[in-house]
Amino acid sequence: MAELKEDIRPLVNQACQSLVRELRTMETRVQLEDLLLQIEDGLVVLFGLAKKLGHPRTRAFFEVLTDFPSEVDWTQCKRVGPIGLISAIRCSEVQDGLGVIMEFTKAIAKVKVLKDGATEQ
Repeated sequence: MAELKEDIRPLVNQACQSLVRELRTMETRVQLEDLLLQIEDGLVVLFGLAKKLGHPRTRAFFEVLTDFPSEVDWTQCKRVGPIGLISAIRCSEVQDGLGVIMEFTKAIAKVKVLKDGATEQ
């Protein structure tokens, strides 16, 4: 029996080493497949966002959004309290701006963050 153990030991050792190598290869393949699936999912999301960014209204929005900081005279900005706000509301430009802010607020309220981090619209 001792001789059998001695004869089998190298074979079992080689078999175990081969098994470990194969399992590592399989694990690497699985990790690579998972990585490729994650990349694919990310690309699908990215292309969806790119399509939305290509919409004419979205492009126009970003053009205005990137232009307005250079059009504002930041040195003329004053602190405004509650009374100043009431006074400023008489200005039609302020009223238009508040209208835009209200529409954005409504749109933002439609997006709710779920517990797992996904969004629901």
